[in-house]
Amino acid sequence: MGDDPRADNPGALTLDELRANRDSAAAVNLQRDAGKDVTQAQGGLTLQRQLADGGEVAATVFGITRSLKNPQTFAYIDLDRVAYGGRFTLSRPAHLGALPQLLTVGLDFQRQRDDRVNFDYRTGSQPDTSRQLDQLEHVTEVGPFLQSALDLSTRTTVTAGLRYDRVSFGVHDRLITATNPDDSGRRLMAALSGSLGLTVNAADAVTVYANLGSSFETPTTTEQANRPDTAGGFNPALKPQQAVNYEVGVRGTPGGGRRLTWTAALFRADVRDELISYEVPSSPQRRFFRNAGSSRHLGVELGTELALRPGVSLGGSYTYSHFRYVRYRFSPDTVRTFVLDGRALPGVPPSWGHVMLRVSPSFARGGWAEVETTYSSSYPVDDTLSTRTSPWWATNLRLGWEGAVGSVRATPFLGVYNLFNRLYVGSVTINAARSRYYEPSPGRSVYLGLSVAAER
Repeated sequence: MGDDPRADNPGALTLDELRANRDSAAAVNLQRDAGKDVTQAQGGLTLQRQLADGGEVAATVFGITRSLKNPQTFAYIDLDRVAYGGRFTLSRPAHLGALPQLLTVGLDFQRQRDDRVNFDYRTGSQPDTSRQLDQLEHVTEVGPFLQSALDLSTRTTVTAGLRYDRVSFGVHDRLITATNPDDSGRRLMAALSGSLGLTVNAADAVTVYANLGSSFETPTTTEQANRPDTAGGFNPALKPQQAVNYEVGVRGTPGGGRRLTWTAALFRADVRDELISYEVPSSPQRRFFRNAGSSRHLGVELGTELALRPGVSLGGSYTYSHFRYVRYRFSPDTVRTFVLDGRALPGVPPSWGHVMLRVSPSFARGGWAEVETTYSSSYPVDDTLSTRTSPWWATNLRLGWEGAVGSVRATPFLGVYNLFNRLYVGSVTINAARSRYYEPSPGRSVYLGLSVAAER
């Protein structure tokens, strides 16, 4: 259960506004009192049973309710969501000839109902009774799948999977007038996805793996409901994003011990109809979506964790990303056409790094401290312009204690965000209208927290 009665949205800033006062908010956000009031409840139940032959049967059910009051700069959004679903899996050992195999069959089912109303604004922050949008949305997803894990030897395993996703969208338009036609309708998005993997334990301390697979991602109901033509219903031009993914990697623990673990991976994704967000000047801060023709994601991921001594560990990760449009052109109006073949995708830093030092000294009896530093290189923020962010780094500190208080496990902690008070832009609005790209991160700030759990 979660209740967040007030979360203000200051909006993104222009570069001039950022330089003048990074703690300011966009004027229209202040005028409309932009933010959100969210109440959400969710729960789930999983039942598992081991079978006599070594197999397993499992069933999961879940449910979610969400109420959102969301004053934005372009409308006052009132959304009530109910979602539920389940998963069933059956795993059984089998043999392919003399080779041992584990087969798994399963079915995913999900259902979502959104009651969405967008109100106009009067002068000031209160919503008008006149409606921009009033519709009931349904999404039903059914996904049967089959997986196999085949042991070629004690050191080599081949995995394979096949999945079919069928996602049905339906919308019932409740705002129909003489000048506003009925935009009710249905959309069906479906795809067959597969995966193939090979894992080889080349030595006791080294594992090599390779994976090939395809993926399928539909636009959300919100992405489809936000139509540039301001009509109701769902955007008929927006298609699902699909990709073919490749990955090869190696991980190890030298010497068979646990003092050092490391991973290295190369990845590539050939993406078709990538979902790209953008804004238009006539509707400030409203996010719309379109499909890019094709793009290619290339990258390297490195990670390591080292136990320097008992109670002291150092971990780090680094990602290099080379994301480019392969074929992408669009016309925002009848005058201009942009050809973006070969350009970098906005919002993706070529270099991203993270280092964390954790200390749990024996003399502190449950006390611990964490220091983490994150680095991001510069990256573009717009498809068609040369505008970029500045590179940045920031450091956070957390101090805490973990122990038992009676039958309760408690972990109080104190955190210092942005320890060295760095001034940087930690988030951006991609393809923003009127150059409102920049969302500055806060300066040094202190917070307290507590987590509790019943001991078993």
